Amino acid sequence: MTLVNGKPSNQLDISDRAIAYGDGCFTTIAKVAGTIQLLDCHIERLKNGCLALDIRFDDWNSLEQQILEISAPIKNTVIKVIISRGVGGRGYSTLGAEHPNSILSLHDLPTHYDRWQDQGIRLGLSEVKLAKQELWQGTKTLNRLEQILVKQNSNDAVDDELICDTDDMIIETSAANIFWRVENQWFTADLVESGVVGVMRNHVMNALANNSIKVQVVRAHYSMLAYASDVFICNSLMNVIPVREIVFDSQQVQTINNERFSHIAGFINASLNGDG
Repeated sequence: MTLVNGKPSNQLDISDRAIAYGDGCFTTIAKVAGTIQLLDCHIERLKNGCLALDIRFDDWNSLEQQILEISAPIKNTVIKVIISRGVGGRGYSTLGAEHPNSILSLHDLPTHYDRWQDQGIRLGLSEVKLAKQELWQGTKTLNRLEQILVKQNSNDAVDDELICDTDDMIIETSAANIFWRVENQWFTADLVESGVVGVMRNHVMNALANNSIKVQVVRAHYSMLAYASDVFICNSLMNVIPVREIVFDSQQVQTINNERFSHIAGFINASLNGDG
């Protein structure tokens, strides 16, 4: 089922700027066992995205109600929410595009994440680099061409790919944020110039802080992961998943022991379920 501006529809005006320019933002929400996870945080992400892009969408109460209603009959689902700037003329100028559109759609929860959580994943190093642009402010815009290129050029022998910026600094994976531990210090990537500030990333950082574990936000070269004793990735659908190996190239494969991951995952999942 799909809602466009609150009404059942699977059609969008071909002049919508989402189609012509990827002019909008989105978020992807998990509903598990009847509970929509981190809904307030996803709404806040959309608000921040609209603010960064100067999209003047303001029907937030109605949007939240639509999310509740469209997913009500289903216990386990993925709710994708898109905010587009709306219909506009040819050209990059946003003048005249004054009526944003909201699009809600339901999708199946990925089934392979359960296996990843149990077994961990192999992480490769993508040849694709992320451009640096502070204006995005970590927004999840509709422009996902870099991630598409990562998937098109991915190594079949790995489960996901680490993506760096043009300075070879760690940013994220193709669809997730990344955390790692060296000695007794946890780290995550600085996303000021590149990457997406994930809802689950923020939740993880809050959960760690609530358990007196400080995370340093850093610009770090990917070679730093060769010294990591724990590495995990996260997003709103996969929660947290351990990285068991990092394939830097055909000559260098790093095994990750993940000494603390089970402990960390325990209280992250507990906090997600409202138990901690």
